Amino acid sequence: MHVAVRQRQSLVRACERIQLGDRETARTILDGAWLIATADGDLGHQEALTLSKLIDTLTMPERIAAHEASFSDDEEAWFERLETLDPSAHGVLIEVLALVACADAGLTTPEHRFLRRLAKVLHEDVDFAAIDRMLDRLRDPQPAATA
Repeated sequence: MHVAVRQRQSLVRACERIQLGDRETARTILDGAWLIATADGDLGHQEALTLSKLIDTLTMPERIAAHEASFSDDEEAWFERLETLDPSAHGVLIEVLALVACADAGLTTPEHRFLRRLAKVLHEDVDFAAIDRMLDRLRDPQPAATA
């Protein structure tokens, strides 16, 4: 039980450190987060937690309005939209998608393929060794030091 609580806290802290950028960039990143979260099937609890915490990092004007369409399942259209994404946001996009993929303490084959395709489209490298280290930290986060 303690490990599960520490894993949840670790995910929350990781999400709180992320800056998604302006409204359009944030929407593109969150759409990608949804796509990778559902790449291997239904949205899991930890993935849903990660997505909700990422949305919580946005200020109210940047948040997705209730009347806006929810996340799209059109992966092809999303990859095409990446052409207009500011290159300075590529690192955050990769970080967020890796975090969401790792949220359920594993990187599935569909998630791995999604990240490889992302790297190819962005002409960026995805550091899978760093993702493995992130997975290790999420699987067994260290207990918080007590004072």
